[in-house]
Amino acid sequence: MLWGIPGDVAIFAIAVVAFFVVGLPLITSRVSVPTKVEFEDVPENDLTPGQSQYFAALDPKMHELGYRPTINRRPTNMQGRALIRTYFSDVDPAIVMMNLMTSEIEGSPEQPMNYLEIITRYGDGTILSTRNAEISEVLEPVPGHIIQERRGLREPAPLKAAHDRKAEELLVHGPTYSRPEDFEPVFHEFHERWCRHQVGRGLLVPVSDDPERLRPTVKTGLRGIANYLNPLADNFTLPRFLTALVFGLVVPVLTILWLTGPGAFVITRLASATGFAPITCVIACLAVMLTVVGVVVGLIFVTKAFIWCFLLTYVLLRLVGLTGIGATFGLSLWTGVVADWAAKSRQKRQKLV
Repeated sequence: MLWGIPGDVAIFAIAVVAFFVVGLPLITSRVSVPTKVEFEDVPENDLTPGQSQYFAALDPKMHELGYRPTINRRPTNMQGRALIRTYFSDVDPAIVMMNLMTSEIEGSPEQPMNYLEIITRYGDGTILSTRNAEISEVLEPVPGHIIQERRGLREPAPLKAAHDRKAEELLVHGPTYSRPEDFEPVFHEFHERWCRHQVGRGLLVPVSDDPERLRPTVKTGLRGIANYLNPLADNFTLPRFLTALVFGLVVPVLTILWLTGPGAFVITRLASATGFAPITCVIACLAVMLTVVGVVVGLIFVTKAFIWCFLLTYVLLRLVGLTGIGATFGLSLWTGVVADWAAKSRQKRQKLV
């Protein structure tokens, strides 16, 4: 007990406070965005083998939707690495952008993210975006920018169908067509407006020694940390949650029921063979089972793997009461670490820039 607070709750509270103490200065001092994004063209011959293979699978799907790829562009003054492949149609005002990104912030691990975004612009300034990015936004859209998040739609066809349904409701705004050569002028105009809006909302401020870059404010940093700790943010979807629930709760419950019932002989034999106390053997068996749970849930919830596994395991073990508080916290922490490792392994395989 610490000041009347249970030890495990106190440790968890200290960990959360540490996120704010360490994370907030990291966000506000090492993250920045340029007021104007500079691009360079990337010819097809300069794509990496992984990028070429990825686009070779995507291009036919886009062709079926009536879209052709144009030029590839690489932002040169953004933090991290990115590549944007743009698709245009002769009969559809919407443009499609495939974004390959990897964050690169000093003091933080890399975080790859590849997502498709479909954009329709309208004559009165309205913008409709439909995207399947699996990270929640902490900044604010500009007025008139309607964003549809469709995290569960990985294929272009259903994503485009979701975009078209919403676009039909906005026909009165007058959709406008863009040419491939309009990409950069339109992008720069929007980005300038976006930057002004974030500054006006107190979410970004100019960097003192570089007025051409903006850094997050404390308000933005707090949003980012809250988002990181929120298990329902980023790539949360109901199907993923139900799958994680099966592996994170149902499988452990069945294992515990078996170990304390028909499978009790396993603990007895293990204790006899090793000389360890039965409770130690129980913890060891749970650790093996939870390692498998951590891997599975980590592959499902890439950006929230640690928090989901820690919470699911901790709640379960506390309710069952099979182990003490220390062992419960340790097993939960171990499961979260394993899930985080599995998530990073999957991200590494998905990294294209």
